[in-house]
Amino acid sequence: MKLSVVLPVYNTKECYLREAIESILNQTFTDFEFIIINDGSTDNSVEKVILSYTDNRIRYIKQENQGIARSLNNGFALAQGEYIARMDADDISLPERFAKQIAFLDAHQDISLCGTAITKFRKDKTRVIIYPSEPRILDCLQMTCVAHPTVMLRITDFRKYNLEYNPDYKCEDYELWSRALRYLKFYNISEPLLRYRIHENNLSVQTNIMTESEIRVRENIINFLTENENLRNKLRKKYIERRNIWRTVFSIYNVPGKKMLKILGISITLRRF
Repeated sequence: MKLSVVLPVYNTKECYLREAIESILNQTFTDFEFIIINDGSTDNSVEKVILSYTDNRIRYIKQENQGIARSLNNGFALAQGEYIARMDADDISLPERFAKQIAFLDAHQDISLCGTAITKFRKDKTRVIIYPSEPRILDCLQMTCVAHPTVMLRITDFRKYNLEYNPDYKCEDYELWSRALRYLKFYNISEPLLRYRIHENNLSVQTNIMTESEIRVRENIINFLTENENLRNKLRKKYIERRNIWRTVFSIYNVPGKKMLKILGISITLRRF
């Protein structure tokens, strides 16, 4: 089998989930298995939506809630394809996404992971995000260098180095890429082949504030890059301390249906998208 698609689901809205599933089933490239993992959803509509599809490419897995990192590791372990493609339950893959990524990976055997640009959208607002075409580990000191739901990877390369998601990090994709780039080559297609939905449950905020998990990832990268303590300190100052200083002034937290920013103890509601 050429391709396995892994989609974890937890309490996703029915309309979003249907769009995500149908965007995979309607791909122009058709030789794949579609592993959908219900990660202990408490919303019964999730299972009803999944079971409403009779496409024989779907493999439905129902499990107790384990979180996205463990769910993805479970899906990857079950995958039988040469390549594994990621998909999120609230996004939309464009019809030629798989065909274009597979064509690229087939033609470039030295590339282990292929991502794409994305179109962020919320109602009538859209914004295209393009990632570095050939990301390196240094790029990970500035940002996550691949859009997680666009990823297609060569699974034998990842298994060779025992690369899987670490559930101890909330930024499980960022942490995995920061390790994988020590051994493997990535590439990002500049064409947006996935529509990334912005909504109340995944609202991302563009700020200089770093989470504790992101700080740990950057520390790991710095420690990998050099044993020279003077150089490590310079890298920490540039990529951690200068950005982390904002955490003493600002903090971001979620309340039902919205995201809040606290500035010196004063809370304000952040605008969406």
